[in-house]
Amino acid sequence: MGNAFSRVKRKIRSIMVTESKTMRLEESDPTTVITHKLQDTEDLVQRYKGLFKQQRFSDIILRVGDERYHAHRFILITASSVFEAMLSQSRWKEARQPEVFLMEEDECIPQFEQFLGYLYSGEAVLKTMTVLPLLLLADKYEVACLRRSCLQFMMEHIVQSPDTNRALTWYQYAQMTGQSELRDKCLSFIVSNFDTVMQAPDWPCMVLQELTGFLASSDMVVLSESELWGQVETWLLHQNNKDCLEDNLREVLSHIRFTMMPPKLLVLVEKSSLYVDHKQLFAEKLNQAFRRHSLALEDEEPAMGDAPLFQSQREEYRSYTSDDYLLSHKFSLPGYVNINKIDTRISLDCQARRKFVSSSRVKVDDQTLFSVYFFPRGYFTTLTIYGSYMGRQTNDVTLKVIRRRPDLEPMKVDVTLMLTGKKNDMKYAAFTHTWTTIFTKDNHTLSVDKFLLVDKLMEENSPYLVDGALQGTIFLKIQDVGSHLVEAKDKE
Repeated sequence: MGNAFSRVKRKIRSIMVTESKTMRLEESDPTTVITHKLQDTEDLVQRYKGLFKQQRFSDIILRVGDERYHAHRFILITASSVFEAMLSQSRWKEARQPEVFLMEEDECIPQFEQFLGYLYSGEAVLKTMTVLPLLLLADKYEVACLRRSCLQFMMEHIVQSPDTNRALTWYQYAQMTGQSELRDKCLSFIVSNFDTVMQAPDWPCMVLQELTGFLASSDMVVLSESELWGQVETWLLHQNNKDCLEDNLREVLSHIRFTMMPPKLLVLVEKSSLYVDHKQLFAEKLNQAFRRHSLALEDEEPAMGDAPLFQSQREEYRSYTSDDYLLSHKFSLPGYVNINKIDTRISLDCQARRKFVSSSRVKVDDQTLFSVYFFPRGYFTTLTIYGSYMGRQTNDVTLKVIRRRPDLEPMKVDVTLMLTGKKNDMKYAAFTHTWTTIFTKDNHTLSVDKFLLVDKLMEENSPYLVDGALQGTIFLKIQDVGSHLVEAKDKE
């Protein structure tokens, strides 16, 4: 038996010596070298995943809330710089303890198991309702890869149906942590889709400072000021905010534009429980609103630049979508990608009110006519000279707005272009941009271009198309009228 084993060993040694000589020959001739790099990373991951929540080789227990998790110091230390400091440096008491109690926020406790599982496997299931607690844990324990993945998911899923939208909460997080890209994306969505945001589950949880910041914006897209006030009233009366009701009401009322509500709806405000209990806070704002409507009916409404007594009586329009305001003008271009460039020009004849009054009191001579031309595939002109077609064109998205009565007095107008998108069966404002101009006798055209890339509109799954159609709205808001607009500009 021993002699047989010795013969086998000598045979193996002989084979190895022969292979060694062959390898040296192959190395001298690179063309004969055969290499194959193994990447059995999945097997490696599976081995680590098999240790998750197992007592086998566990050398530490993490207590989170009422749960106890068997863990491995090596895994924790290599995945998180915070755990590395906590568990490997003697100055931390946790480094010497077999069981460590971790204090986590209430909303993070249910997500801690998934967070811990990610450290073992690199896998996690991200959902709009739970991604923020997971991100907070990644922030706390400095797990950079998980933080990046959570932020990317949030930026891609800001658009959700109202019952799952978390844009407000995500905006608050981004503000506090300096995540500027996420903050800006959330802010753009919130202001442009305020009707949707007001229906979201985190609406009552918004802090006062953020609410008043949104309410101060004239770029807000909302059905009407009355609808906005109804949702703000809901926020004020919610149990989260009742303890500071009077202080909150005082702050909020300064940003509600009651002059943009018709008189019959102002009367309803006076019948609300908030008004009955806090008349003194409403008095000045409602008096201004009724007075403005009264002056407007008598054609005596002062401009914003007139005497100081009246300056506060003309408040700026928001981007209201209700027909009561005559501000929004919708358009739709079906099959946008498949039609010829010359057929893509959108032309609208639009009327805008110089002042807001009840619909039944609107006068024809109080409306200004504008012509709007939108070239989403690029600007072009067509003309014929001596029977031959001539033309000029660019590949830049272009918008032109022309006031049709240039002899009218100076007029400050906000022009807003909003393009509609669709995601998860929900339509939303996917792109919004506003330009402010002063139309005068000598300057009656606004022309802007290069504010959006044609390629973005031509993409197969463009975020700015709805079932292949280019849909949107033009808002024309006459914010002020009078010679003082030119005088102020001349002084600059």
